[in-house]
Amino acid sequence: MSTLDLFPSSPQLPAYVQKLIAEHTEHLRHELQVKDAFIRSYYHDIGNYIGNMQTAIDLFNDGHGDNDVLNLLTTSCKLLGEIHENMRLFLKGYPDEVKSGNIEVASWLLPLVGLYRLHAEGRGIKIKQDVDNINGLTIVSDQLKLSRIVINLLGNAIKFTNRGKSIYVKVYTRRTHFYIEVQDEGLGIPADKLTDIFLPYVRLNETDKGLGIGLTICKELVELLQGDISVTSVLSEGTTFTVRLPLSLH
Repeated sequence: MSTLDLFPSSPQLPAYVQKLIAEHTEHLRHELQVKDAFIRSYYHDIGNYIGNMQTAIDLFNDGHGDNDVLNLLTTSCKLLGEIHENMRLFLKGYPDEVKSGNIEVASWLLPLVGLYRLHAEGRGIKIKQDVDNINGLTIVSDQLKLSRIVINLLGNAIKFTNRGKSIYVKVYTRRTHFYIEVQDEGLGIPADKLTDIFLPYVRLNETDKGLGIGLTICKELVELLQGDISVTSVLSEGTTFTVRLPLSLH
């Protein structure tokens, strides 16, 4: 018997009782789905942050500069702390909803890019950025959700880019929106799979140990922030993901 079939209907029960049971069962089903999505989403992202901390340990063991290691650990711990707080609130019954605030884009984004630059360099990949025009730019959005979007896109780009290649991060504004582009020189995505990559459990590489939900999480987070995400790709040349978000949530 399924966990959700807690209250099987019976022809011997009055109709109004059966209706109450059906409504309660549907409510429980929805609650379980919400909890399942929350756990899967944060499980995936916590794995990313653990990977970053392992990179810091590897850099330290290889004699890398103390400042690089410290910055990597500081950023990773800050992100883990934000997730921990979100989980605490969720367990107390608060929904995982958008928490908007003022974000100075340069001070938020540049440490994130730096975090993954070290990770990429360890794999012989360069991350280049075109973000000069964001100095002084302030937006109103949810910083943790923005960070999770960027981290998933950069992590994916590194995963599918070979040694000696590059990844490009570009940020710019157009009227009432700002854009984040993550472009890689990776393997590319077959045209017939472009429409599926945002679906859960779709993995482009069967040897990948991931759950196949990173891009699904990205799309869900982007839509929560009232934006959209698109992708273009050429096989053997690379892929570009473009996120479009409002300068101010409303």
